Amino acid sequence: MFKSRGIKLIYPKPYEKVGLSFVLSGWVSKSWLESRFGANYQINLHFLNARGSTFLGASFPVRPPNSLVHRLLGRAPFYQIIGLDESNVHFTKESQGRIAIKLSGQNNGQEIYIPIIVEELEPKDGADSRIIEMHKTIPQRISQYKIDLEKWGAELEDLRKKRENFFQQSLAEDKSTGGGIEIQDRRLLVDIYNIFGSSEDVEKSAINNKYKEALEWTGPWAGERIGSLNGFQFIVYGDDHDPKHFHIIHRGRGVNARFSYPQIQLVDYKNFRNTISSKEVNDICNYFQNPENFKKLEYGFQKQATSS
Repeated sequence: MFKSRGIKLIYPKPYEKVGLSFVLSGWVSKSWLESRFGANYQINLHFLNARGSTFLGASFPVRPPNSLVHRLLGRAPFYQIIGLDESNVHFTKESQGRIAIKLSGQNNGQEIYIPIIVEELEPKDGADSRIIEMHKTIPQRISQYKIDLEKWGAELEDLRKKRENFFQQSLAEDKSTGGGIEIQDRRLLVDIYNIFGSSEDVEKSAINNKYKEALEWTGPWAGERIGSLNGFQFIVYGDDHDPKHFHIIHRGRGVNARFSYPQIQLVDYKNFRNTISSKEVNDICNYFQNPENFKKLEYGFQKQATSS
């Protein structure tokens, strides 16, 4: 997806070789800068490795249209100096210097991918054919990964419902024979179900293996993935300590929410266009009421602290 009506990248061009520091320039349509909250003169910028996983993300300002031509055409120019440093060179080396720039606007569907080559990190004999092919198909693979993650989440939800129904039926049968217990508190019932259903089993493993490539894409390489629920990934990053929080990410829906630790409360969103429902917030809170899941979260923070 190298072309878009809403944005034009003047430099770099697709597959152009750049240095660790280079200029990003072009123009963007005003429609990319307008959201339901008003005009926001910024473009979202992400760098992706050859696998299509994001290893660096930020945003940069766009100048309001200042020339007559730009005002008449309804577009704004941008000129930004980009620098890759030691903290992210490792991820670029993994791709043998072949990465992609993703630029996105304020609304869904406003995005463009530009493959580039970081010349200093390209092997002397050139990149291997597998990396080159992966580099060419980043947009298509990401699109398929998003579809697969939606299917993965739906299949896990079907399995969860099936297990919960079976669990409740078993309790009802035990009660009818006089051998069971009556549970009035719905939350307690959910907690008990989560404890008994928390370990991996053959059916869950089969679903995960079916969508293994998409799950590996969710990475991200720079974070510690400590769990998942209904298509949401729970991730702790190395800089999630001030104040302590972790991220709830749903790739298919474009959700990136921050939850506080250890309170497990919704703090804010990276992107206010894509949010989660109050029921989903409650489900996430219930998930971490399970001591086993909370310990994984605690360990995630410890591991990131030691590696940072």
